[in-house]
Amino acid sequence: MSYAVGNSSYNNHRGSMFENASYFKIENTTLNNWQRRRLHNASGRDINNYYKSPHDEDKNIQQWLAAPDCSVNLFTAFDKIVDGTSQWIFEDETYLKWKETGAGSGKTVLITSIIKNLEKVNDTSLVAYHYFDLRNNAGVQTTYRGLLLSLLSQLGTQDHQIHSALQSLHESSKHGLSYAKPTTAEVIDTLIKIIEDLIQKGHSIHIMIDALDECGDMPLVLEFLTKIYTFSFLKIICSSRNYHPANLQCFAISLSDNSMIHKDIGVFVDSQITELFKGISLGAEVKQTLMEKADGGDAQMLPNGLEKIISTTLVTIHNKEVIQLAHASVKEFLLERNISTEQVDYEYLWRGVNMISRKNMITTLGQYATQYWAEHSRNNEIADIPCKYTLELTWEFFNSKPFQNWKWSYLYMGNGPVKTEVLGSPLQAAAAMGQRGIAELLLKLNADVNIQGGDYGTALQAAATWGHTDIIELLLKHDADVNIQGGLYGTALQAAAFSGHNDIIELLLEYNADVNILAGFTGTALQAAAARGHKDTVELLLQSNANVNIPGGDYGTALQAAAAWGHKDIIALLLEHDADVNIQAGGSGTALQAAAVGGHKDIIELLLKHNVNINFQSEEIEEEEEKFLYDIIRPMVEICNMSIEQAIARYEAQQLLAEEEKAAFLRDHPGVSIESGLYGTALQGAAYSGHKDIVEIFLKHNANVNIQSGIYGTALQAAAFGGHKEIIELLLNYGAEVNSQTGQFGTALQAAAYSGHSDIIELLLKYNADVNIQAGQYGSALQAAAFNGQNEIIKLLLKHNADIDSQGGSYGTALQAAAVRGHKDSIKLLLKCDAAVNIQSGYYGTALQAAAAKGHKDSLELLLDFEADVNIQGGVYGTALHAAAAQGQMNITEILLRLNADVNIEGGFHGTALQAAAACGYKNIVELLLKHNADANIQAGIDGTALQAAASCGHNDIIELLLKHNANVNIQVEYGGTALQAAAARGHKDTVELLLKYNALDVYIESGIYGTALEAAVAEGHKDTVEVLLKHNALEFGNLYQK
Repeated sequence: MSYAVGNSSYNNHRGSMFENASYFKIENTTLNNWQRRRLHNASGRDINNYYKSPHDEDKNIQQWLAAPDCSVNLFTAFDKIVDGTSQWIFEDETYLKWKETGAGSGKTVLITSIIKNLEKVNDTSLVAYHYFDLRNNAGVQTTYRGLLLSLLSQLGTQDHQIHSALQSLHESSKHGLSYAKPTTAEVIDTLIKIIEDLIQKGHSIHIMIDALDECGDMPLVLEFLTKIYTFSFLKIICSSRNYHPANLQCFAISLSDNSMIHKDIGVFVDSQITELFKGISLGAEVKQTLMEKADGGDAQMLPNGLEKIISTTLVTIHNKEVIQLAHASVKEFLLERNISTEQVDYEYLWRGVNMISRKNMITTLGQYATQYWAEHSRNNEIADIPCKYTLELTWEFFNSKPFQNWKWSYLYMGNGPVKTEVLGSPLQAAAAMGQRGIAELLLKLNADVNIQGGDYGTALQAAATWGHTDIIELLLKHDADVNIQGGLYGTALQAAAFSGHNDIIELLLEYNADVNILAGFTGTALQAAAARGHKDTVELLLQSNANVNIPGGDYGTALQAAAAWGHKDIIALLLEHDADVNIQAGGSGTALQAAAVGGHKDIIELLLKHNVNINFQSEEIEEEEEKFLYDIIRPMVEICNMSIEQAIARYEAQQLLAEEEKAAFLRDHPGVSIESGLYGTALQGAAYSGHKDIVEIFLKHNANVNIQSGIYGTALQAAAFGGHKEIIELLLNYGAEVNSQTGQFGTALQAAAYSGHSDIIELLLKYNADVNIQAGQYGSALQAAAFNGQNEIIKLLLKHNADIDSQGGSYGTALQAAAVRGHKDSIKLLLKCDAAVNIQSGYYGTALQAAAAKGHKDSLELLLDFEADVNIQGGVYGTALHAAAAQGQMNITEILLRLNADVNIEGGFHGTALQAAAACGYKNIVELLLKHNADANIQAGIDGTALQAAASCGHNDIIELLLKHNANVNIQVEYGGTALQAAAARGHKDTVELLLKYNALDVYIESGIYGTALEAAVAEGHKDTVEVLLKHNALEFGNLYQK
C-alpha cells in the first residue's frame, strides 16, 4: 500500500501562481477498458452520462445509491493541467515523492494527472477516485458516506456488469427505486466484499482521494483506510493539507529535491508572464524572482513585490472561474491581510475590474468585487505616479470592455439611481466613481469637461449625483458649465437635489447655477428634492428663489411630487411659500389626485384646508388629437400624393396598432400614466386605488361622482376596474350613473368584465347595468371579457342576454377579440354558443384574420373547424393569408395555402400576400407564395408591386428572388413610379445598384410623384444614391433642371 499525506488545493491554474505540486509515480497500472471508455466519453464533456451504463438496472442502482458525481472535479482539473508540466515525475525511477507545502500548491491537479497517466498503461488495474470539495458542502461529497458511495458506485459497476454484492444490497431492499437507502455499515460491508473479490480475480486497485482535509469526517475516513490498506494489490493515494494526525506522520512523504518542481514552475510562469505583465518590461525580472522565491514557503516570507504580484494575479481570474476562489486555501490567503496597501498602478485597476462580468454578477464574490472595486481603487492617488505608461493607459482603461462590464454591473446592483450600461465619457465615469486622481489625469490630457452623453449627461452631473464635492470643485475650476442640460436629471443642480447633497447645491449656486431650469424627468431641482423627501434641500432651494409653481417633468410641480410620495412636511413647507394647489401638470393631474392615488389621507386633509378644487378635471385632448390628425393626414395627401382615403387608412392602421399596444401596456402596468391626468379626478384616483376612506372624504366634500374624465372615464369605472366592491356600492349610493359611457372601457360593466370581477358584474347588473351598450375600446362587456379570456364572465354575461355577435370597438366582435389574444377556450365557448364565425368587422376584419396575424395556430384551426372562410376580405390586412404574410407567420401561411387560400387575391393595405411579405422582409414566406404561383407583377396596395415593396424597404435578397421569378423591374404604378424610384427615394444605395444590374430603365422613365429615380434621390437628400445614378447616365435622360 502507498499512503501519502501532503498538501492539496483546488486552485485555478490562471489564478494561482504555481501548478507545481509533486506527483506519485505508479508503474504497470491502468484504467480497465470500461473506465477508459467512460473517460473517453466524458472527455467530450458528456459528464452527466459519465457513470451511466446502457442497462436500466445499472441506472436504477446508480439513482438509488445517489453517489456524488466527482467527474466534474476530475475534468475541471484536467483543464488546469499546463502542457509540459509534471512530466519529470513520470520519468523518475524512485517510487513516490511528496512535497510539504502550504495551501494552494495544486495537489488536485497532481491527483488528476496521475489518473490521466494511468489511462495510458495497458493492464487490468482498476482506478476509483473521490474529490472532497468544500464548495459542494450542501451535498454528501465532503462526507465520509459520500466517499464510500462514490467508491462503491465506481467499483461495483465494471465492464457493463453490476457486481453481485451490489446487486444483493440493492435487492435486499423492498420497494424498487423507493427503497430505503443502505446504511453506512451496509455500504462498508459491500464495498469490502467487492474489493476483495476484484483482487481475487487478479485486478490491482488504485484509490485516489483528493483534499482529505476538506472532509468533515476525516477520523472516520482514516479509520476506514487503515482497515483496508493491508489488502494486497490495493494502493491508496491521498492528498491533504498539513492537518493529518500525529499517528499518521510516518505516512507523510517529504520531497527534498526541488529541482524538478522548479522546472514545472518555469514552464507555468512562461505561460502566464505575457498576459500578466502585458505592456510592461518586467517579465524576465519577475520570472527570476518567482523562480528564486517559489520554494513553497509561507506567503509572509515573500518580498513585497511578489505580494503585489500575487494580489494582482488573484484578481485576473477568468469570469467563469471566479467561484473557484472560494476554497479553503484562498480563504487563508485573504484572512492573512498582509498584502501591502501601498500605491498601485493601472495594472491594479485592470486586474480588479477584469474579474467583473455580467455572468459572474450572480456570485457573491462577483457582487463584492463589483461593489467595492471602485472604493478600493479610489483610495490610491494614481495621479501622483509620474509614469508616462500610466498616462497612456488612462484612455484605454476607461474605454475597455472590462470597465464597461463594471459600469453595467455596478449600476445594475442598485448602487445608483439608474440601471443602465451607459456611463458616458471616461471623465464622467471617473467623476461618478469619485476618482479625483484619474479625473485630474484626464483633464491634463485635455478631456472635454463639458462633453455630454450617458445617463448623467456630463461629468459635473455624475459627480453631483454621487456627492463627490472635491470632483465638483475640480471640474468647476476647469470651466465646467454648471447649467448644461442633459441626462436623466437634467442639470447638475437637479442631480444634487435628487440625492440631497446640500453642500454641492450651495457650491453650484455660488457658480451661478440656475435654480429654476426645467429639464430632466424631475422637472426642476425643487421637484427633485420634494419627490425624494429632502426637506432641508427644499428649504435651501426656496431660500435661493426657486419658483414653487413651475410645471414640468414627470411629477408636474413640486407640490405634486411631494403629494405623490407622501411627504406631508414638505407639502406644508411648499404651501407656506404659496404653492398653487390646483395646478394641473404631469402624470398625476393635480396634487390632490396624486395624494388620492397614493392613499395619503393626511395630505388630502391638508390640501382640502387650502381651497383645493375637489372636482378639478384633467384637460381634454380632443383638440390636440384633431390637430395631430391633420398634421399627419395632410402630408400624406399633399406630398405622397395619396388619396384622402388611402392616407386615413394608413393612419388608422397605425393608430389601431398603437392603441392595442397601449392597452397591453396599461394591462400589464395598471396605474401608469400615459398622459396628463390619467385618473381624471382625485375621486377617480382614490376609487381606482381602493382607498375607501379617501373616497368617503371626497364625497362628503361634494365631489361630483359622475364627472367624465381620464382613462377610466368615471370613478365608478375606475373602482370596477380595480375590483373594489365596497367603493362601488358607496358610489352608487351617492348617485353614480351605472351606464355612463366614457373612457377606455366604455362602461363600468366593461371595466369589471375585462378585469374578471364577477361579483362586481352581478352588483352592477342588479343596478340595471346595460349588458349590450357599445362603447370604449372593446365595444361591449362581452368583447372585453373575451379579449382578456374571462370565460366565467362570458358565461355570466351570456346568461344575462349579452348579444354574442354585437359589433363594435377595435376588434369588431367578441369572437375576434378572443382570437386576437389566442384564447382558444374562449373561442370554443363562443362558437358553441353560436357565435358567427365569418362576421366582418373591426381592425382585423374577421376572427380568422386576427388569429392568423397573431400566429395563434390552435385558435386558427379551431375557427377553420367551424367553417371560417379563408378568403373573406376585410380589415387592415385584406385576408387571413395577407395577415399571416405581413406578420411573418410561416406555419399559418402554410395551413391557409393547404386550404386553398387564394394566393393572388387583392385587398388590404399591402395589396397582395406577396407584397405584404416582400414589404415586411419575410423571404421564406415570399418563397412559399411563389411556389404556390403567386403573381410577382400584380399591381395593388400602397406599394404597387411586390418588387417595389421590397425595393422601398431595401430587402435585396427578396428583390433577387422576385427577379428570378420574372418580376418586371420596370413596371410603373400611379404614385410610386418604379422599383428603382422607390429604392432611390428611400436612399437604398445597394438596392439601386442591384436593380440597375438587372437593367432597370428608370433613367429613361418619368413616373410617380418624383419623376425619375435621380429626382427622387435628390429630393430626399441621398447623396450616395445620386452618385450611383449619375454614374449610370441618369442626368442625360432626366429633365431635372427643367422642373
